[in-house]
Amino acid sequence: MIHYWGNVIEAVFWMAVAATVYLRSERNSGPGWLDLGARAAVAFFWFGISDFIEVRTGAWYRPLGLLAMKGICVAVLLHCLVCHRRAQCRPPVSPAQD
Repeated sequence: MIHYWGNVIEAVFWMAVAATVYLRSERNSGPGWLDLGARAAVAFFWFGISDFIEVRTGAWYRPLGLLAMKGICVAVLLHCLVCHRRAQCRPPVSPAQD
């Protein structure tokens, strides 16, 4: 029973994270931020969906498609993190002076 409720709570948590990431990226959207935030939000959302599936299957690695789904979500989130870090390290672009 703890496994069931733990995964339900975790799924709701990841969906709340998805909503937060999307809303914050929409509000603070600079060049490319909304796109990056939207990608991360979709990955968090599907990670939450995978936890609802895990409630039914009983394991994060069974069936194999669930493991692949979780792996893809993690890969997308790592890609978003790398893109975010690169954007943080770049100097700001100033408008061209005529």
